[in-house]
Amino acid sequence: MADTLAGRLHLTERALRMESVPVPGPQNGQVRVRVEAAEVCLSDVQFRYVRSGRSRWSGGL
Repeated sequence: MADTLAGRLHLTERALRMESVPVPGPQNGQVRVRVEAAEVCLSDVQFRYVRSGRSRWSGGL
């Protein structure tokens, strides 16, 4: 199975890291698409982190 890069947010460490992860195969009724580019808005990351109840941050990442 091939690997791909994934941006993963580790809440306990306050770290956003790029990690190599296996690419899962499609299941019945699913397709795999190739994503050429993607973006993560840091304000969305902060919002999810604060909503999780694990943050005392008042600023950005």
